[in-house]
Amino acid sequence: PNACSIELWSEYADPFEVYWLSPDGPPVKLADVAPGASQNLNSFIGHKFFVESDGRKSPTIKCRKRSDNIYTIGRDFNLEEGSGEL
Repeated sequence: PNACSIELWSEYADPFEVYWLSPDGPPVKLADVAPGASQNLNSFIGHKFFVESDGRKSPTIKCRKRSDNIYTIGRDFNLEEGSGEL
Protein backbone atom coordinates (compact mmCIF):
# COMPACT_ATOMS: atom_id res chain seq x y z
CA PRO A 1 0.00 0.00 0.00
CA ASN A 2 2.96 2.39 0.49
CA ALA A 3 4.79 1.34 -2.67
CA CYS A 4 5.11 3.66 -5.64
CA SER A 5 7.19 3.89 -8.76
CA ILE A 6 8.82 6.76 -10.62
CA GLU A 7 9.61 6.77 -14.31
CA LEU A 8 12.27 9.18 -15.58
CA TRP A 9 12.75 10.01 -19.27
CA SER A 10 15.75 11.80 -20.72
CA GLU A 11 15.64 14.37 -23.50
CA TYR A 12 18.89 15.80 -22.16
CA ALA A 13 22.01 15.62 -24.36
CA ASP A 14 24.28 14.28 -21.58
CA PRO A 15 23.92 11.35 -19.18
CA PHE A 16 22.64 12.05 -15.69
CA GLU A 17 22.66 10.29 -12.34
CA VAL A 18 19.61 9.56 -10.18
CA TYR A 19 19.91 9.96 -6.39
CA TRP A 20 17.65 9.06 -3.49
CA LEU A 21 17.60 11.63 -0.69
CA SER A 22 18.18 9.46 2.36
CA PRO A 23 16.72 10.97 5.55
CA ASP A 24 19.62 9.43 7.51
CA GLY A 25 22.67 10.44 5.54
CA PRO A 26 24.08 11.59 2.23
CA PRO A 27 22.22 11.07 -1.07
CA VAL A 28 22.43 7.55 -2.48
CA LYS A 29 23.19 7.09 -6.18
CA LEU A 30 20.69 4.68 -7.75
CA ALA A 31 21.20 4.82 -11.50
CA ASP A 32 22.90 6.35 -14.52
CA VAL A 33 20.57 7.40 -17.35
CA ALA A 34 21.89 7.79 -20.89
CA PRO A 35 20.61 10.45 -23.31
CA GLY A 36 17.32 9.33 -24.85
CA ALA A 37 16.85 6.54 -22.28
CA SER A 38 14.40 6.04 -19.43
CA GLN A 39 14.68 4.61 -15.91
CA ASN A 40 12.04 3.09 -13.64
CA LEU A 41 12.47 3.26 -9.86
CA ASN A 42 10.45 1.30 -7.31
CA SER A 43 10.19 3.07 -4.00
CA PHE A 44 7.78 4.17 -1.30
CA ILE A 45 5.38 7.09 -0.98
CA GLY A 46 7.17 10.17 0.32
CA HIS A 47 10.66 9.16 -0.78
CA LYS A 48 12.51 11.98 -2.53
CA PHE A 49 14.90 11.93 -5.47
CA PHE A 50 16.88 14.27 -7.69
CA VAL A 51 18.98 13.96 -10.81
CA GLU A 52 22.39 15.50 -11.44
CA SER A 53 24.60 16.03 -14.47
CA ASP A 54 27.91 17.91 -14.57
CA GLY A 55 27.10 19.85 -11.40
CA ARG A 56 23.53 20.67 -12.47
CA LYS A 57 20.91 19.44 -10.02
CA SER A 58 17.17 19.05 -10.61
CA PRO A 59 14.41 20.10 -8.24
CA THR A 60 13.36 17.38 -5.80
CA ILE A 61 11.05 14.67 -7.13
CA LYS A 62 8.71 13.17 -4.53
CA CYS A 63 7.14 9.74 -4.97
CA ARG A 64 3.41 10.30 -4.67
CA LYS A 65 0.46 7.97 -4.20
CA ARG A 66 -0.68 7.89 -7.79
CA SER A 67 -0.01 5.79 -10.83
CA ASP A 68 1.67 8.41 -13.02
CA ASN A 69 4.86 9.50 -11.30
CA ILE A 70 6.40 10.18 -14.71
CA TYR A 71 8.96 12.93 -15.31
CA THR A 72 11.12 14.07 -18.20
CA ILE A 73 14.49 15.78 -17.94
CA GLY A 74 14.23 18.20 -20.85
CA ARG A 75 16.78 19.46 -23.34
CA ASP A 76 17.62 22.40 -21.05
CA PHE A 77 17.84 20.12 -17.96
CA ASN A 78 14.39 21.30 -16.90
CA LEU A 79 12.14 18.90 -14.99
CA GLU A 80 8.75 18.32 -16.60
CA GLU A 81 5.86 16.13 -15.50
CA GLY A 82 4.93 13.53 -18.07
CA SER A 83 6.84 11.42 -20.55
CA GLY A 84 8.74 12.56 -23.58
CA GLU A 85 8.49 9.04 -25.04
CA LEU A 86 11.13 9.56 -27.67
